[in-house]
Amino acid sequence: MLAPLRLEALALRRGLCDPGSSVVRTGMGPARAKAAAERLATDRYRGPFAVAGVCGGVDPALRPGDVVVASALRTADGGEHELAGAEVLANAVRKLGLTCVTGTILSVERLERTARRAASGHAGIVGVDMESAWLAAAAGDGPLTVLRVVADAGGRSVYSPRTLLDGALALRALRRAAPALEEWARASGPRTILLAGPRSFCAGVERAIEVVERALGRRGAPIYVRKKEGTQARLIEDHTGLDPAWLSGKRTIGLTAGASAPERLVRQVIDELAGLGPVAVEDRTVAEESIQFNLPREVT
Repeated sequence: MLAPLRLEALALRRGLCDPGSSVVRTGMGPARAKAAAERLATDRYRGPFAVAGVCGGVDPALRPGDVVVASALRTADGGEHELAGAEVLANAVRKLGLTCVTGTILSVERLERTARRAASGHAGIVGVDMESAWLAAAAGDGPLTVLRVVADAGGRSVYSPRTLLDGALALRALRRAAPALEEWARASGPRTILLAGPRSFCAGVERAIEVVERALGRRGAPIYVRKKEGTQARLIEDHTGLDPAWLSGKRTIGLTAGASAPERLVRQVIDELAGLGPVAVEDRTVAEESIQFNLPREVT
C-alpha cells in the first residue's frame, strides 16, 4: 500500500489486520510520487498495489470521512487512466459501514485553496489529490486500486481551521477502510472465466435459483443456498454486485446470464474482474438446444 503522507501511512498501519500487508510512505506531491513509482517499479515489491490517503472532495454530496474509490485517474493535461475493479473495493468498504462512491480522481501538481477550484475546467471529477496518477506507474500492468478519503469538502478552503478537524475524521475513516484494501488484495490475481452458453438454456437455472432464494428469504435458511459439491454460485444484477470476499482464492469462475440480459452486462463483469488481474475467457457449451417453437396458425 502506498501512502504519500506520514499520517496517512500511520492510519493505514493501525488499521491493517494481515501481518503480510506492507505500507510504503512515498512523500507528498508529484515529484516525490514519480520518484517513488520509478523506485518501486524495479524494487522487490510485487503483487497488487493500492494507493491510499486523503483527498479534496469535489462532488457537493461528499462529506469529510466519505470514501472515494477511483474508477479513473486524470491529470491536468487531460490524460486519463481507467481503473477497472473499483466496484469490488467499494463494496468491501461499504460492508465496513463507511459511505463510499466511485468516480474519477484528478491529480494536480500544486495545492489549490479549494478542491472545486483545483478541478475547474474538468468535468466528472469526484475528488482531487496530488499523487495518485503518478504513483499508478508503480503497478505496471499489475492490479492497482486507489482509495481516498475526503478531508475537505469541495467548497471549504484547505486553510480553514475546520480542515484540521475534518482531516482527523478522514484519517479515522482511512484506518477503518484498511481491511477493505486487504480484502481487495486477497481477491486479486490471475483467473480463468468459463463463459457458459447458450444463454437461453442457463436462464431457466437462474430463474429457479431466484425463486428458491425468495422463499428462503421469507422463511429463513440454516445454510447458504446454491452451495453444492464445494462450488458456490452467486446471483448478481451487474458488475457492481461483485464482493471481494467471494473471489479470494478463486482462480476459476463460471459466468452466465439470462437470455434477455444484454451482452454488455456480461462484458462489464469480465472487465471488472480483469481489474483484479489477468483473465483468460473460455467459452463453454453446457447444453445443445433443440427446442423449436412454431408460429401460431394466425400468422402462418
